[in-house]
Amino acid sequence: MDSFGSALWWTAMLLTTMGSDYFPKTPEGRLLCLLLATYGFAIFGYVTATVASYFVARDADTTPAP
Repeated sequence: MDSFGSALWWTAMLLTTMGSDYFPKTPEGRLLCLLLATYGFAIFGYVTATVASYFVARDADTTPAP
C-alpha cells in the first residue's frame, strides 16, 4: 500500500467483505464503490434477519407454553 488512503480503502473493502484485486482508482469511484458495498451489505443483513425472524416466529407459534 502506497498511501493512507489506499490503506483506508483496503480496510473498508475488507470490512464489507468485498475484497478484490480489481477496484476503482479514482476517489470518486472508490466513494461510489464504498457506498454500493455498504448498501449491499445492509440489504443482505436485512434479508437474513427477515428470514431468521420468520423461522423464529414460526417456531414460537408451534411450541406450547409451559
